Amino acid sequence: MEGRHETHGSGRGDGVKSLTIFVPGLPVAQPRPRAVSFRGHARMYSPGTSNEWKACVIHALRAVVADAGSFPAGVPIRCDLTFYLPRPKGHFGSGKNLHTIKPSAPKRPTGKPDRDNLDKAVCDAITAAGVWRDDSQVTDGRIRKRYCLDGQSGCEIRITEDVE
Repeated sequence: MEGRHETHGSGRGDGVKSLTIFVPGLPVAQPRPRAVSFRGHARMYSPGTSNEWKACVIHALRAVVADAGSFPAGVPIRCDLTFYLPRPKGHFGSGKNLHTIKPSAPKRPTGKPDRDNLDKAVCDAITAAGVWRDDSQVTDGRIRKRYCLDGQSGCEIRITEDVE
């Protein structure tokens, strides 16, 4: 798992802790909890469709936490996530134009997966990796979906203390 990280300092010389890492892989949204009835009782469960993606994020972040430490409980955090998704085959030409994006292809991914569900999967993984105590510490941030330009899908994660 290749990634990059910067820790302990925002680059402004103010000692604000920050972390930046790119996690390669196909981002998968956190599915909604499901309910089933068993002997007259409802049971809730979460489908495991995002588990492999979350495991990639956890693995990449655990190495960073081991090196740089985590954000303490109670510290307000800004978390910016940029998801890079592959373009559908229909966005490309055919024949000799197989690698050329059609002029009619959209610039941004406007379909599934929903950005809030992508965010939920990654924030759950960040919590499991021990980067922060709980995602309730996140007080600010931006979530973006983009098409990957170089064919490398994944997620860029930028976490800093929220010090306006």
